[in-house]
Amino acid sequence: MKNNKIVCWSSDSVEMNCFDYPLNNGLMVNEYDYGGAVSYLIYNFTKEGKQQINSELFIRESLDFEDDTRKCPEYTIDGEEVEKDIFEQERKEKILDHVLKRSLWNVIGG
Repeated sequence: MKNNKIVCWSSDSVEMNCFDYPLNNGLMVNEYDYGGAVSYLIYNFTKEGKQQINSELFIRESLDFEDDTRKCPEYTIDGEEVEKDIFEQERKEKILDHVLKRSLWNVIGG
């Protein structure tokens, strides 16, 4: 926070599939999209500037390759497996209902 504004810096110049974004409730999301899966780390920063994790959501609905042995589909909330409808409701309540409008973002530098 700087001058009552959230200031973020996040760069994934290698894979280009990981990004952070603010929510309108003061929380942040680190979203990582890879191999048919998406993980969401919902967090905030303490007054001391340390990252505090609030929740983790994970979804896999497709596999990378034909003989992939990972579970699919898979839906977890904070490490616990849940049904798809429960996952979708949690994602809606924790993330989608709070996405900050892009018009409120300002690019600084670049």
